[in-house]
Amino acid sequence: MKNVNKKSAKTLILIALAAVMGTSAFTACSNSGSVQSTISQLESSMSQPDNSTVTEESAVSSEESLGSSESVESSEEIVESSEESNITESPASDFEYLPTSKGVVIKKYIGKSKQVLIPKTIEEKPVIKIAAGAFYNCVDITDIIIPDSVTSIGEEINTLDNNVHGIFQSCENLKSITIPDSVTTIGPGAFCYCKSLESIIIPDSVKNIDMGLVGGLNNVFSEHIVSSLFSGCEKLKSVTLPKGIKEIGGFAFYGCSSLNNITIPDSVTSIGVDAFYGCSSLTNITIPDSVTGIGSSAFEGSGLEEVTIPKSAKSIEGSVFKDCTNLTTVNLPKSISSIPNGMFSGCTGLREVTIPNGVKCIEKSAFKDCTNLASVTIPESVVEKTKDRSGLKVYGIGENTFQGCTSLIEICGKSGSYAEQYAKKQNIEFVEK
Repeated sequence: MKNVNKKSAKTLILIALAAVMGTSAFTACSNSGSVQSTISQLESSMSQPDNSTVTEESAVSSEESLGSSESVESSEEIVESSEESNITESPASDFEYLPTSKGVVIKKYIGKSKQVLIPKTIEEKPVIKIAAGAFYNCVDITDIIIPDSVTSIGEEINTLDNNVHGIFQSCENLKSITIPDSVTTIGPGAFCYCKSLESIIIPDSVKNIDMGLVGGLNNVFSEHIVSSLFSGCEKLKSVTLPKGIKEIGGFAFYGCSSLNNITIPDSVTSIGVDAFYGCSSLTNITIPDSVTGIGSSAFEGSGLEEVTIPKSAKSIEGSVFKDCTNLTTVNLPKSISSIPNGMFSGCTGLREVTIPNGVKCIEKSAFKDCTNLASVTIPESVVEKTKDRSGLKVYGIGENTFQGCTSLIEICGKSGSYAEQYAKKQNIEFVEK
């Protein structure tokens, strides 16, 4: 059915419509001795207003007159085929490419079409790779389909190039992209600043998403080189990440303000710097037990309402949840030994915090400007001062830790502990627990 031409598709679709219109259409066909005659009648009738109502009985009767429901199903298949044919295979002349002994590498798209179906073969060789920056700044493209001959997209082909762009970087009108199961590798910054992209599925065949460096970002990071897989995809709502990836790199979802659905696979061990910075629609996320490290500002400015940090997390950097104004509940693991700098600074939704026993240090500005925080429980493990591995003195509670916490009325802890001493110094009521 995939090779049916448009004329045949039209014929069969009209016959299918005749089934809905009633058996009279087929009577006309029999009397005229011509399918074409019936089609002409249908076309004529379709141009006239139809105020009739199709009853369930007439629909069943029409279906029986066809002898089987398979005809209707076939017409639906033709419609789908007809829709798919709207994207025709792009000619080889639309690409700059490099033939190799193993296959063809597409270097750059130079065509003008808004919809691109990358050919499976060029010069009778399979298309196996699409290089970094191949579609960079192709602002008019809306749809891209990658054939199942391709195993790698967005990798560098010239390692001396210091200004590599993501393969689809800044394709501002790209709404749909189909990645086949044949793809195993995706290069850095692949989709950054695809401002119209709403959802994407990365197949489980992808085992390596390069979290390396990309350049040329025309934004606040123009003076930097950053890793940013989906950075700036402001309409992106849903992402399915492949099982097996080990890292969510720095700036991966930076500024994805519409993102509200993402599942982190349990193969991920680290979440990078600013990975979900500014994801204001992201209200819920599950950090899997496989994660051992979370980079600074990883969720800063996100819409998280509650979060559980897994016990596997050994390294948490500063400002991880800074300015998460909707955050009301935090579950901290006993595995952490410190609350980093500015970790919850500006979390105005926090009202009560219990720090687990085992934490030795609450670093500076950890809860700064948490204006609704009323009660904090500090464990015995937090002492006045201790030493780190280098021998430097580290204070148990740093400077400005609770600065701007205008609603803080009590510090809870064990009598005689440093928590009690600290409460008295700050003129805050101490409550024994």
